Amino acid sequence: YGVSGIIDADVLDKMGLGSRTWFDGSAAVQIDAQGRGKDIVTANLDIDLTNSELSVERIWMKAQGQTARLTGQLSRGTDSSYIIENAQLIGNGVDISGRVSLEPDYKLRQIDLTDMSVSSLIEGAVKITPDRVAGRLDVDLDARFLDVSAWTDDLFAERKSNLDVPFRLNGQVATLVLDENYPVSESSVYFSHTGEVIETARLEAFSDGKPLKLELSTRADLKRGLAISLPDASKAVSAFMGLNNTTGGQLEITANLPAAGELGAYVGEAHMRNFKLNEAPALAQLLSLASLTGLADALTGGSMQFDQFKLPFTILGDDIAIRDARLYGPALGMTGNGDIDLGLRVLDFDGTLVPAYTANSILGDIPLLGDLFVREKDGGLFALTYTVSGPFEQTEIAINPLSALTPGFLRGIFKRDRSEADDAMLDAIEDVQPKPLEAP
Repeated sequence: YGVSGIIDADVLDKMGLGSRTWFDGSAAVQIDAQGRGKDIVTANLDIDLTNSELSVERIWMKAQGQTARLTGQLSRGTDSSYIIENAQLIGNGVDISGRVSLEPDYKLRQIDLTDMSVSSLIEGAVKITPDRVAGRLDVDLDARFLDVSAWTDDLFAERKSNLDVPFRLNGQVATLVLDENYPVSESSVYFSHTGEVIETARLEAFSDGKPLKLELSTRADLKRGLAISLPDASKAVSAFMGLNNTTGGQLEITANLPAAGELGAYVGEAHMRNFKLNEAPALAQLLSLASLTGLADALTGGSMQFDQFKLPFTILGDDIAIRDARLYGPALGMTGNGDIDLGLRVLDFDGTLVPAYTANSILGDIPLLGDLFVREKDGGLFALTYTVSGPFEQTEIAINPLSALTPGFLRGIFKRDRSEADDAMLDAIEDVQPKPLEAP
């Protein structure tokens, strides 16, 4: 016998498919079945989704009126469950096939998509199984290609995700795109979402044949911890920050973040090693003012090697506080402290320039002599203080030449005291720091 009709969101909700967030409109259903009444033995399904509006957040969207079709062969399991074999969804930019099984009461038992192709998003296989005890969906992924660049920023977002389905994902991906300019290979992925916020994200992969690791975890107090290790710092900085004036290097970032969906401070440190700085006009101008013309010329038309760059940071809204930043290589060392207001587009920065850093800092390690003439960590015996301040478009750079002739313990009188942050910043920093566990 044949059955035809129209289904809408109310019908799907009664089947336990929770369709309100992804389905609107209606679908025309045609069933050619064998059996008696509701006791279907086998059936061919043909669902015309042309009048449906489908939206799976940033995965696939179909407007009402666009052609799409879902087909399959329905049979009954020995436990009265429903099994749809050869299920296939074909539409604009999507071709998905696999197997769907439903409980006797029509609730989802499993979706096994053996071949899932969504244009520019995924090529691979996905298995979805409800965990009714934990109240989530378990997703297993085995993909040749997956592009998650649309979600990358959400890892650190202060807003909650629009996704309202709790799920846990385990996956292996041959080519994973984190940004259009930053694909990685041989990826192992773990991801969990509470239905409101990202709970855990963990990635182990290879970038240009070298291991990469990223982990975002949520503590018991709902604050989050971030740890990133990248083997190709310059490539990552270019892809995610748009900065293209470094070559090579390894980058590690650790930070404490507020709970997802909450405002708060991002407190951490970035550590970059073994890289070259290329054509840096601002630093070249600073070196020229310090009469270090040889170093300035190297940065104007070429590059300069650096061994370490350590950048402790606190980000609160538009305000960035940097304390005890250190940059050093064989030819040059620098220290820095400052504040940046991204909203007002102004900065106020000062620090110390240490030319001929390797030799200069060795002299500073001499007992008594170093204590007398070198005041700060990673400073040098011969150094100059500098300031960089003002609007981004009209930054003023200044060098104090007298500081080069001043012993280190007096050199600090030329620099601003930044030992105290404002109360709002201090409270925000304290809020995201891990708290010691209470004794039982």
